[in-house]
Amino acid sequence: TLITYYQFDDNLDDSESNATLTELATNATSGYGNNATGSYWYWTSSEDRGGGFQIDIPDNLITDSYSIGVRFQYNEIGAPGNLWEKIIDYQNRTSDNGFYFNDGKIRFYPGTAEGTNQYVADTPYDLVVTRNGDNNEFIAYIVDEDGYLTLEFTYDDSDGNGNPIIVDNK
Repeated sequence: TLITYYQFDDNLDDSESNATLTELATNATSGYGNNATGSYWYWTSSEDRGGGFQIDIPDNLITDSYSIGVRFQYNEIGAPGNLWEKIIDYQNRTSDNGFYFNDGKIRFYPGTAEGTNQYVADTPYDLVVTRNGDNNEFIAYIVDEDGYLTLEFTYDDSDGNGNPIIVDNK
């Protein structure tokens, strides 16, 4: 069941009206754009842990099994070991645990789960991540131009690092 859906057509509205997306105060700039792959929202940040957004979803809609589809693009790829860019933060910015873009690959930290594809700068990519709470698997897929999913990695998430933080029911 689709819970939230953001098209970023010059706004941060959830077309399902279930959640609130809030831009983080650490964003230095942000805006909207459109290219051949669709509309998007972008931001820049000078903070060590980056900027981005927070999505508040009522706790009665969240479980430990979910899927998230996201399109991302980075403008630069650093030298090995120098560029960790968080794609999804599950810990409300209280730890470094999360889903990252690092040295041109996607990774889940902590742990050694790493994607097989080498991504390039200034190219949009569509990803789908799924967490199966029944067996604690966090799975990342890349979506190709024909819409097919290709497995990037599977992460044993027995520690629950891929579970979103539930604040309270609004």
